[in-house]
Amino acid sequence: MKKIKVAFLVFLLLVGGSSLVSAQVSRPEDLKFPPLKFEPPNPANFRVVLANGLRAYIREEKALPIVNLTAIIHTGGLYVPKEKAGLDSLLSECLIKGGTRTRTGPEIEERIDFLGGTLSFNVGERTATLSLSVLSKDLDEGLEIFFDVLMNPEFREDSLKLAKGRLIEQMRTANDNPSQVLNREYQRVLYGEHPLTYQATKATVENLTAADLKAFHGKYFFPKNIILAAAGDFSREQLKNKINRYASKW
Repeated sequence: MKKIKVAFLVFLLLVGGSSLVSAQVSRPEDLKFPPLKFEPPNPANFRVVLANGLRAYIREEKALPIVNLTAIIHTGGLYVPKEKAGLDSLLSECLIKGGTRTRTGPEIEERIDFLGGTLSFNVGERTATLSLSVLSKDLDEGLEIFFDVLMNPEFREDSLKLAKGRLIEQMRTANDNPSQVLNREYQRVLYGEHPLTYQATKATVENLTAADLKAFHGKYFFPKNIILAAAGDFSREQLKNKINRYASKW
């Protein structure tokens, strides 16, 4: 009986092995796959225009109890004049850390941490993004903080001073990194005298003020210059109404 079982197992291994060999191909280009069936969603199905021309793309996704919200602002380093070089970096540092009219930067960060969420801001060459991620049960409070930062930044002097110090120190050590030097000089050769090649100096950074940041914010942070994208565990209609309430105050 034992010999029969062993023989049967050997038979199964031989059959399985032969099927694997027969399934192999000699060259990668001979591999065959079923056709992909992906149809991109129609953006029009998620697009709404809210108060004051604020555009939003809102999609319900209830797989997890999380909401992600991003504001894409049509601005960036490309729009900073040469004499204000470094302003985009300070804006990146200070929009959240500089607080709002009613909240300090540490209060904002501590509250977001308490909620187990994240709030981040970044300024690129052509766009800036403010992103929020919170549990769906904390959406109302998260939205309040998100729009407070987006609409009412204060750029307090203490945070601005720290940001200037960090930026000047980064400039001091910039030439220690060969890849940074290469990228900087490549941009200069490629674009010449162009906003993308403007370099912050100790003088331009030290001369920047909270008033400069507020003026830049006022020029580019307005509803028609911003696109919102929201996805997560919420009612689309309810979220649209909540965002509309904030946009109507802008």
